[in-house]
This record gives sequence, C-alpha cells and structure tokens, in this order.
Amino acid sequence: MLDRPHTNALSGARGPPDRARIVSSVQGNDALDPRCYAPIGLEPRTRALLTAVPLAGALLREGLSSRRQRPFWAVTLRAVTIPKVAFTETKLPNGLRVIISVDHAAPVVSLVVDYDVGSRNEKPGKTGFAHLFEHLMYKGSQNVADGELAALIQNYGGDHNGQTDKDHTIYFEEVPANQLEMVLFLEADRMKALALTKENLANQLEAVKEERRFRVDNQPYGKTSELLEDLIRHARSPGNPERLD
Repeated sequence: MLDRPHTNALSGARGPPDRARIVSSVQGNDALDPRCYAPIGLEPRTRALLTAVPLAGALLREGLSSRRQRPFWAVTLRAVTIPKVAFTETKLPNGLRVIISVDHAAPVVSLVVDYDVGSRNEKPGKTGFAHLFEHLMYKGSQNVADGELAALIQNYGGDHNGQTDKDHTIYFEEVPANQLEMVLFLEADRMKALALTKENLANQLEAVKEERRFRVDNQPYGKTSELLEDLIRHARSPGNPERLD
C-alpha cells in the first residue's frame, strides 16, 4: 500500500493527495503479468506510466533469473544464409585443377596455388621439409632472380605470401587485374624450375630453424600441441610444419 501526495507525472502539476494502491505481491510467473500492478484513482496516462515502471523492473528481474538458470553452453541460434560462390572448374592435361571465380567488385585479381602436400607426408625422424621448401620457393627460379618475385608484385602495389600446414602448402598473390599474366608466369617458373642450390638450402635451413625456436622452442608451453597430437595417436602426429628432426 502506498499513500503519498501525488505529482502528475506528465504535467508536473501538484494536486491534492491521490490514493494509488499498487498491488506488488508478485510471485512465481506472476512477475510477467501486468495485472499484478493496478494503480487506482489516477488518470489513464498516469496509470499507464506507473504501471510500466514496476513492470519493467519485474521483467528485468525475470530476465536476470533466467540467465542464471540457463546452462553456460546454451546459445541462441539464428539462421545464417551463406552466400553462394559461383565458380568453374577445369582439369588441365598435366593434371592441374583450375578453379575460377569471377567477381568484378574491384579491378584486382587473386591467384592461389595450392599444393596437395604438407607435413603429413613427412617421415618420422625426417621432418621440416614441407616448411623448408616453402621458403625455398622464394629464392628464385630459372627466369626469376632471388627476391625478384616480391619486388615485381610490390612494384604494382600487390601482396603475396605462402603458408604450410599438415595437408597443404599454398602460395598466393593479389595484384591489379592487368598483371594476371605476370603472376601466372612467376608461379609457373618456380613450379617448373626452382633454384635449388647449396647456398639457398643452407640459408633457408637456418631461417626455418630460427622460426622454430621463435614460435615453439622459446615459447611457454610451445610444444604442447605436438605432445597432445602424439598422445592422441599413441605414436606420432600426422605432421607438424614447425617440427624439425
């Protein structure tokens, strides 16, 4: 029961005392029932305002209570529409698969060469070759000097990189669309005639070792993933690109 002088919540005018009996004995599911709040003796707009305030508090309490009771793994799922990517696929006489997806949103082209080989193909006691060859692919080829691939792509404002994992090794370039022929030539040349020399091998072997020390050996718990993979398979993992034996 609430008895006090009343100020009109909308006009601000102060008048004689009105008796507003607000029933607030809310229990259980009644917290969501607006009939539990019944201001009496007030004009309709003021009644609506006074009804909304305690009702909002009850809804908030109910929401917090529901969150506390909901399991931590409970999530709200919403339908997600995955956009379709149109593409064509062709197999060349030499066995290469060519996948083309056309998008004219910007005047650029992206070339990705994906080799179906990775650290999973390495043998116990002879690991690290997949990562090593990724490095060697940037040390020049028959018609492209050491460092020239990066210089040519950057000269046109492009970008490039490579990545080795357990089941693949990829190389990509992003350049203006009118330089597609150039990056196709660069990839074809190092695919056909990589510059494998003793100097390049020795140089990049040290680079791969340093990456291993930086990313794994000198990091707290750096070898955790390797140990877990070995424990799961009771022997040896299918190959970690950072592992060197």
